[in-house]
Amino acid sequence: MSYLYHVDEGVLSLPEGFTDHTIHMFKWVFPEGECNLAVQRERIPADKTFADMVKLVTDPYPKKFPSYSEEPPMEVALEWPTATRRFRWRKESAVSYHHQIFIDLEGTLLLLTASGQARLRDKVDELLHETLSGMRLRERS
Repeated sequence: MSYLYHVDEGVLSLPEGFTDHTIHMFKWVFPEGECNLAVQRERIPADKTFADMVKLVTDPYPKKFPSYSEEPPMEVALEWPTATRRFRWRKESAVSYHHQIFIDLEGTLLLLTASGQARLRDKVDELLHETLSGMRLRERS
């Protein structure tokens, strides 16, 4: 049995036994700097909940990101269960800003991370919200 995997260019028929660790990275370049959007997904194991997965991903952040500082979450209205994280951290001599949306898609954790220098925070938030406003799911077969 195979799994039909969709990409913009076509559909791949993958043999059984793989684990999907796909990450899609998008980049915008503005006169004031760059913003990025990473989209990744991971199957939620049968013995874990969506909340467990969010915790598993985010608990290491204070140790992983130097000078980690969490910001209040922003309201996100989607038709699927979500969790959000917004934080700043020091990367070399600059302060970076990340805005993350975790989405529970019936057994799959979809994670969107928009990022850029902290001074571009409004632009990062705008790009993420614009992306989410047009989000639709493909029918599953």
